[in-house]
Amino acid sequence: MEEIERSPKMMMAAFKELWPQTFVDQQPPPLKIGISKDILDSGLPKDRPFTAREIQKGLQHYCNLPKYKKGLRKEGRIRIDLDGQPAGQVSPEEAEKARGKLKSMEQAKLDKARAKAEAEAALLAAKEAKKQQRAAEKLRRQKIAAERYRLANETPEERIARKKAKAERKNQRHQQNRLARMNQQNQEPQQPQREKQVNVEYRRRRTFHQPKSG
Repeated sequence: MEEIERSPKMMMAAFKELWPQTFVDQQPPPLKIGISKDILDSGLPKDRPFTAREIQKGLQHYCNLPKYKKGLRKEGRIRIDLDGQPAGQVSPEEAEKARGKLKSMEQAKLDKARAKAEAEAALLAAKEAKKQQRAAEKLRRQKIAAERYRLANETPEERIARKKAKAERKNQRHQQNRLARMNQQNQEPQQPQREKQVNVEYRRRRTFHQPKSG
């Protein structure tokens, strides 16, 4: 039966259990360069040794933790092996790379927080808009119901007055439209009188000289 590959988190837990002096939770020290080979050569665990792929993924997960990167920021820090013994130092280039990585991680964290805040704000705005829409719809229905109730219970005198007011409003709109058309016609450029006469004379001549059909 094919065995399932261990996850990076499972590898982290196994590293801490097998080498607690090296893999620590608080202020983890820089690891020895090539420590993956030491883990592979250890042949652990005895019942089922780690594979090279599992070791690579586990170390990658561990070394990408912000708290581990913070331990690499300062050049000259001592690296340790699986026994917790000194095994080299952090070079200036490695320290600079760690600082750059930390900076990008912090920026990514800020971007994620900002995106989350914007998404939450958009969600709240959408909920508020929907709430206002429901309130407006409720008010509209209440007004319709109130108007229906008023119409159903109005007196004959009120009905006559309402129809009269409606007719007056219609008449006012008609008068306004009529005035608007008249104003528009007055604003149009007038054709000169001489040009009108020439056009009339031209049409008369064409009519007079037009040959009769048949």
